[in-house]
Amino acid sequence: MRYTVSNESGNWGAHLRQTVASQPLRTQDVPVGLQPPAPNILIVEDEAQYAVGLMNWLEDWRMPAVQGQCKVQIATDVDRALGYLSGDTIDIFIVDLILDKDQPERKIGTEFIRKVIAQTNAGIIAHTSLSPSDAEAAELLNEGADDYIQKPSDIETVRARILALWRRIQLVRPSKKSMQVHNNRTFLIGDWTFVVGSRVLKNLAGETLRLSPTEHAFLRHLCVDENHQCDKVSFNLMVLGRRSFEQNMRVDNLVYRLRNKLRSLQLISDEGAYRLVDVREVKPSTK
Repeated sequence: MRYTVSNESGNWGAHLRQTVASQPLRTQDVPVGLQPPAPNILIVEDEAQYAVGLMNWLEDWRMPAVQGQCKVQIATDVDRALGYLSGDTIDIFIVDLILDKDQPERKIGTEFIRKVIAQTNAGIIAHTSLSPSDAEAAELLNEGADDYIQKPSDIETVRARILALWRRIQLVRPSKKSMQVHNNRTFLIGDWTFVVGSRVLKNLAGETLRLSPTEHAFLRHLCVDENHQCDKVSFNLMVLGRRSFEQNMRVDNLVYRLRNKLRSLQLISDEGAYRLVDVREVKPSTK
């Protein structure tokens, strides 16, 4: 594993942030016939009243650029939540950390997140009262949660995060990924082969590993950029869907996860910006 801090070629991290900040965000209209359906959501939450209120807010929401409205279900404990994994019918899990106040050691935590990633194509939003800087919250992100929302939070924040995650999930949906820009572009990252639109990476030894939707989006963002670089501001705004006044998700959580998965991954860091090295495109897009 290689950890490198560099200021080569000047302060390129600061320059990148200034460049991104000067560019307006652009949205793309999607024809109705090509819009994905609204996601199926499972709220894993032991506080039933809170879960029902959140379910009602989400079911009443006219989610932009999708067909229909969200279908929301509730699981009040781990056992019920695990029952939804086998059918892979849930698109987004909204997960509380502690599910039973009478059993504070029984937590949804890392084991559940690993099972969701291994057995489904869903995304995961951790939604707890812990601060994102708390060690247990950081562990959820390190294990593969796609986003983190601290309670209490206004419904517009929750909706914005769900919308952004749903867009990231579309990048790796088998039925929709052929419509995505950059799809099937193939990059060699060290000895790992990364295909845009696929959550599965393969190395020269024939080993495979599975990415979360946000890990895929992060690698995609780095690979397709002309300079293979990204800073936390642009990633939070353009990929994670953070609004300008919201706290940024720490990009180093994603870097930590990917360095643990891809032992040969080389990322140069500079004041919150990252540049991917030892990467080359081996198959351009056919679109």
